[in-house]
Amino acid sequence: MVIDREITVLIADDEVAARRSVHRMLGDCSVQTRVVGEATTGPELLEKLEEEQPDVLTLDIMMPGFSGLEALRRVQEAGAGIRVIIISAFDEFSFAQDAVKLGVRDFLVKPVRPEEFCRSLQDCAEEVFAERRDIQRDENLRRRAETAQDRAQLSLIRDILADSDLLRDDIAEQLSVLGVDVPHALILVDLPRDDRDQFETGLRDWSGRNGFMWCILRPGRAVILPHGSTEESAKNLARDLLHDLRESGEGEPRVAYVGPIDSLEVFPTAHRAACVALNLAFVNDETLREASLEDVVDDAGGLEEMLSLETQLKAEVRSGSLPDALQLLRDLTERAVYQRDEADFLAVELVAAMSLAAEVAGTYLEENEAILRLRNRCVGRILRATTPEAMVDTARECLKDMFASFRTHDDARQRLVTEAKRFIDEHVGKDISLSDVADSVFVSSYYLSRVFKLVCGQSFSEYLTATRMERARDMLRNSELSCGDIAARVGYSSASYFSHIFKEWEGCTPTEYRRATRRMVYGDTP
Repeated sequence: MVIDREITVLIADDEVAARRSVHRMLGDCSVQTRVVGEATTGPELLEKLEEEQPDVLTLDIMMPGFSGLEALRRVQEAGAGIRVIIISAFDEFSFAQDAVKLGVRDFLVKPVRPEEFCRSLQDCAEEVFAERRDIQRDENLRRRAETAQDRAQLSLIRDILADSDLLRDDIAEQLSVLGVDVPHALILVDLPRDDRDQFETGLRDWSGRNGFMWCILRPGRAVILPHGSTEESAKNLARDLLHDLRESGEGEPRVAYVGPIDSLEVFPTAHRAACVALNLAFVNDETLREASLEDVVDDAGGLEEMLSLETQLKAEVRSGSLPDALQLLRDLTERAVYQRDEADFLAVELVAAMSLAAEVAGTYLEENEAILRLRNRCVGRILRATTPEAMVDTARECLKDMFASFRTHDDARQRLVTEAKRFIDEHVGKDISLSDVADSVFVSSYYLSRVFKLVCGQSFSEYLTATRMERARDMLRNSELSCGDIAARVGYSSASYFSHIFKEWEGCTPTEYRRATRRMVYGDTP
């Protein structure tokens, strides 16, 4: 079992020489340490502890503002669980008594002998390591138990979804062994690429609370088999699951449901119908969709309609209307999904559509070789994609890149970057990505990234961070908002990560910047 052997330390003392002494002693100890900050007053200590969560705090009792013991009392009341070593020139028994009551690990009197300090630090480190081992051991045990149960459920669920009469007689017996009721509904879930582990954890927790069987069928797709479901309760369960998953991570899951299902024989068809429903939900930008068993019925006129849509797509590429071309691609995708619920069929259709669009674009631009290279890259990415969503995303990006080729003049590039900057400025407080900005100006992420760097002389991420830092500096100067609130208002979900980025850009923490700017303006040290 491998655990992190580094201990983080915060040093709190109002004397420069004392802080330097602690640094030297840390270097002499065998324990691997990293100093995450220093504090010289009681209020500053609380601010530092809000920004950092050190394993060990070395603390002087008597500091300006309020005493170290008072700061410690506030820290321990908050339940921070930090190991504290007091280093003080005061050796009065009452101080030591108070320190022990507050859970201090050691009370050292200045001047401190290095070997004494190192022995105390080693004791703290062993406690930290033991706690980390316990946490990791508990997590491993939980994962092993969950893995065994997951394997059994995965095997049973695949039997239920398999279109084979030979398995029907064994399913009821397997359900009885696992202690699970006969399912009466099916919920299929597509999980976003980002934060997928968090979404899977949320899915596991929700299913466990309700006592439902579930499993991951393939990366990013999960199935749940609820029991005791009426038509209305199946819908309510799907809604409740979607609401729960939205709290698990960033991104938007998609959910399709079928219910009630009267017999086990219907589940294979219900599963295919739910697959179609999820594909249609993606095409129509929906998050919740009821599946219909009729969706798996072959459509005899579908192929002719797809040929007509391909012809219309060529016309829109020729006319230069990107929104209409994207709509036709969406219609074509929807028809392909209805026609056959197979990823290979969708891939072939998207490759054909992109080839036709590239043929028209190459002729129009008289740059056939460049467009063919773009098409070849697009086709390769479509064929390597493992999900319908990834295939359609690639086709959309390819189409946007083709239309972006129409904008070859500098003024067009400048207008594109101006629009992108306007979107960033208006949404800087949200968790926006290069893909979000590219979608807002109807180009691919790759094209926007290249043009943005060419026009601005800095990358998209550098501009976004600079904009966020500018907003943060203004709020630090002119508001009483906490670092956490400011972080959220400039698009960071983690206050500590915001503080880290701010220090990289400004050379100081947000708290230090606020104190310095107010000292310059007001001549005080709030």
